[in-house]
Amino acid sequence: MDKVDATSSRVARLIPNQDVYEGAEKVPGPIMEALKKTFELYKELAERLGSISAQYELGRCYKFGLGVGKDEDLAFFWMQKTANQGNMFAQASLGFDYSLGTGVKQDMRKAVFWLQKAGAQGHLLALEHLENEKFQNYFNEVKNNSYKDG
Repeated sequence: MDKVDATSSRVARLIPNQDVYEGAEKVPGPIMEALKKTFELYKELAERLGSISAQYELGRCYKFGLGVGKDEDLAFFWMQKTANQGNMFAQASLGFDYSLGTGVKQDMRKAVFWLQKAGAQGHLLALEHLENEKFQNYFNEVKNNSYKDG
């Protein structure tokens, strides 16, 4: 892990887990100010220095409105960019979004494609979703290389 990603990882601990994102726009003033500063740091690390960890965290900020207004297009942009660079958390996030149709058109083949990539790196929740019966047909298509992300 390089110095930039190490800094980004330390900052990531300041942002709450996904289960507390709902209602982020109602966060008290001092906390929101801290989130805005954290967002700006992620933005600089992601855009100027190319930190993959910061790119992922920036996608989360846009997705959940942490320190910035929610923006599904920018959230998707940063998640896709990070997923394409091999970040298993971004890959899993795209897989879940495609499976639920969150911010994107629901597409089970793309869901399986990204969940499989995340699962191959040990993302346990992605693996658990792939074992779900509704994913099995799509999983077999991807496994047999009859589907490629395009």
